[in-house]
Amino acid sequence: IIKTGSREEAKQAQKLAEEFWHKVYIPQRAKGRKAFSIFLDEIKKFDEIQDVAHQIYLISVLKWPLLAIGEEDFEEWAEFILKYIQHSSGKIRQAILHAADYLIMNIIIDLNIDDGKKISEAEKQRIKKSKDRFCHFTYIVESLLENYDEPRFRRYQYISSMPPSVYKSLQKLMVEVLLRNKYYEELYVDFLKGERSAQVSLGKETRQMKSRELEYVGDADDFEMSKWMECAWRCVPCGKDECKICGSIKRDLQKHIERGEDPYSIESALEDVGDTFREALTMIKKDAKRRGIDIDNIDDIKEPPRPEEFPLYKKAKKWRDTIFKIAEAEHQSHKGESLWLNTEEAADLFWYSSTLSAKTYRQLCNRWHIETGDGYGDFDYTYTKYVLKECLTILKKSLKDLSFLAPAKTGELISALAELNDLEKEILKI
Repeated sequence: IIKTGSREEAKQAQKLAEEFWHKVYIPQRAKGRKAFSIFLDEIKKFDEIQDVAHQIYLISVLKWPLLAIGEEDFEEWAEFILKYIQHSSGKIRQAILHAADYLIMNIIIDLNIDDGKKISEAEKQRIKKSKDRFCHFTYIVESLLENYDEPRFRRYQYISSMPPSVYKSLQKLMVEVLLRNKYYEELYVDFLKGERSAQVSLGKETRQMKSRELEYVGDADDFEMSKWMECAWRCVPCGKDECKICGSIKRDLQKHIERGEDPYSIESALEDVGDTFREALTMIKKDAKRRGIDIDNIDDIKEPPRPEEFPLYKKAKKWRDTIFKIAEAEHQSHKGESLWLNTEEAADLFWYSSTLSAKTYRQLCNRWHIETGDGYGDFDYTYTKYVLKECLTILKKSLKDLSFLAPAKTGELISALAELNDLEKEILKI
């Protein structure tokens, strides 16, 4: 049906593939993998499909087999992706980009693993294999970029401004799917050093051609902020005395204890907030004076739109609400005694899902201020982008880990992971 049916029939077939994923693959992995393997035969006969529309219908349904057997049969899928990212049809290339995202997601999800975490030798070998696959795939894409490069492309500062071409699609594959943050860039650079036995870099073009819109206000990957700032949003703060956040909290607690006061009372909390606000205001006034800014006359600074006025924020919040509904249903069905709800992975999932929606709104406001030209948002935009990337990385790893720790919820958690993967593209383009 996907290869010959009408558009409506193809859409119905795609829904059936998703339904099969949830109802057959999730509870019966071996049976599901065997069934999804038929798509490996279909992609070998891809050129036999009658027209571009039906070829796109097939590519669009590959999301589910890629999630199921992408890692297991990586080389065959990679060959398909690399061949058709060079297709003459821009619509085919765009569909392949989406498919590539699911293939790569399968192998990179565990790469950014904590060095201090104890894992089995078999797991170490699996991660090493995934790293090798990722780096060799990226290397081939970089080689293709060199093959398709033309002088006419160098006049464009942004990928989005380039005319449709194989080169543009390869740039998007490299920047948006493969080298999506600094960790994967560094991983690839280390691979190149080993491969070429020489000092190499990614090259100015790949790094400069990141998909930016409107005014460029800095690259979060190259941005440095004091480490203590992370304690303002991390699930687990550092707790060090010298930290400007944790140290301040500790000193406030000690102050109340020495006075014989309850440090956790509402009165103590209000006093601490007042002290912090006065300290912050003093710092702001000093900095404004140094910069020659009159902060007493701010009537021309407009209030940004409310959260619900941003469609992307509503998407992020809806995703966050879905996560909490999954948790609430689990809590109710096990009368508060569910084991996976009490894991560190679950704690990260709940904390960072809320942080993601909050920081998405903040970033939308930053972009709004930049567009209105009122001088606000530039500095915070760069740091917030870094925070969003960190949250997304942690959330994806938490969801993958929990899909194994909570077998009864695997289908819902994997679906949430797929939705987050789609959401990530929009959030990082703010």
